[in-house]
Amino acid sequence: QSPPPRLKKACKSGRNGRKCLDRRGLDRHPNPLSIAYVAVALSVTAAALAVAWLVARAETRRKGDRLESLARLTQAVSLTLSLNDVSRQVADATARLVPGSSVRVFVLEHDELLVRAEAGSGGIVGGPHTRLRLGEGLVGHAATLREPLVVEDLPAHPRTLDPEWMRAHDCRSGAL
Repeated sequence: QSPPPRLKKACKSGRNGRKCLDRRGLDRHPNPLSIAYVAVALSVTAAALAVAWLVARAETRRKGDRLESLARLTQAVSLTLSLNDVSRQVADATARLVPGSSVRVFVLEHDELLVRAEAGSGGIVGGPHTRLRLGEGLVGHAATLREPLVVEDLPAHPRTLDPEWMRAHDCRSGAL
């Protein structure tokens, strides 16, 4: 659709203060300030897309690193028959995958849970209890349940065996 002839004539002569519109109804001579706003909007959009791309790239790298660690662990476990070696490799891989963590691998022998391996990527490795009965403390409780247990506030949990030690070593949450 073309604009009415009167508008074309007014546009050419610039009379009556009318805007010059093209066939789509857009201003042929936009205000420089509106051009600046569009340029800024495009720049902000481009910057936001660049940041989103960088975040996605970093997340992809983190996931790739995790998958690589899990692949190394799987390979090591499949090549090793020793329970102590497998326990140590599981602890090391978990500590690498969870920054700032302290990892302990307990193994059930008869009716007792024994620490077989410890690793950490934070400040502490280990803890006060290396032998637990089934049902004793959080670890013994998780072993009895035979399912994962996530605790958000370890020192405050009623099954925590040594809350003072947890507070002193800044142990806040845990997955068992």
